[in-house]
Amino acid sequence: MKLFLRTFAVLLLVGCGNPDPAATFDEMEGSLLAASQVSFDFAVTAEGVIEGNFTGSVETSADGTLALRSTGNFIGRDLEMEMATDGDSLRMVTTEMSDALPNPPETFKAMVIGLTRMGIMHNLAALSTVSPPEHSDGGIEEWVTVGNFESGQVGEHDGVAFNIFVDGDRTSDVTLAIVDGLPVLRRQVVQFPGGEMIVTEEYSNFRVVK
Repeated sequence: MKLFLRTFAVLLLVGCGNPDPAATFDEMEGSLLAASQVSFDFAVTAEGVIEGNFTGSVETSADGTLALRSTGNFIGRDLEMEMATDGDSLRMVTTEMSDALPNPPETFKAMVIGLTRMGIMHNLAALSTVSPPEHSDGGIEEWVTVGNFESGQVGEHDGVAFNIFVDGDRTSDVTLAIVDGLPVLRRQVVQFPGGEMIVTEEYSNFRVVK
C-alpha cells in the first residue's frame, strides 16, 4: 500500500505538469518577441558596488517605435531620462545631456531580450550616458545568452533561476518570477572586479498586444 501511494504521488505530480524552468523562460520570452506591442511599468533598485534606483515606464513595438521614461538616482546623480523614437531617429535625453541617432534596426528585439535576459537596469545605465539599447543594431541573441536553469524563489513567488553569459563569460546569477507568462519580479547578482551589485526589478501593468 505504501509503495502504491508513493507511486501515485509521483504520477500525480507528473500529470499536473511540474514545469521545466528553461521551457517556462523560453515560452515567456518567445511570447513577448512575437507581440506587436509591449508596455509595462518598472521599479528598480541596485545595491552594492553600484547603487541606484529608478521608476518608469516602457512602450515598444515591433515596428521599432519606443518610448521609455524614467526618474531616479544612479551613482549619486539625480536623473530624469527619456528615450523615444521620433520619425526615423532615436532621441535620448537625460537631466545632464542629450543625443540622437538613426533609429537602430532591431530596437524592439533589443528591448525585449534586454529585459528578459539582462533586466532593464542595463539599458537604464546605458541611457544615463545617452547610449541606445544594447545591441539594438543587431546580434543581441548571440551576445547575451542564458543557461543552467533550475527552479528558484524570489520574494513570495516561485521562479526560474539561471546564469547570464555575455560574450560567453558568466557575469550574473538571476532568479526571475514569471506569473501568467509574464515577468513580475527579478533579483540579479552581478559580478564586478570590485564586488557584487544586487539588482531588484519589479514589473507591473504589463500590456502585450499580439
